[in-house]
Amino acid sequence: MLGEMYRLVQATMGVLRNEGRQTCQILPEGSIVQVEDGLDNNKVINVECAGRRLWMFSCDLAKRGTPIHSQPIPPDELTTSHLDSSSPRMAETYLISN
Repeated sequence: MLGEMYRLVQATMGVLRNEGRQTCQILPEGSIVQVEDGLDNNKVINVECAGRRLWMFSCDLAKRGTPIHSQPIPPDELTTSHLDSSSPRMAETYLISN
């Protein structure tokens, strides 16, 4: 659903869209993902995670994410990037060939 937020309970792949290049990102367990368009099984959806816009399969988010309904999210979790390369849990990145 538009604007709905999920906490990943398992590492999940997303595709980072960056200046015409697409790279696969492994989003670590615990990442918070906000849906930018509606969920529909087996379709690619637009999401935002740690300030970055990605594509994900809606079925991956449904299987590996837990909706955040009434749980308050600490402000530092919304702004801390799980994709930060200095983190010991650095996300893996793969270039997608066009």
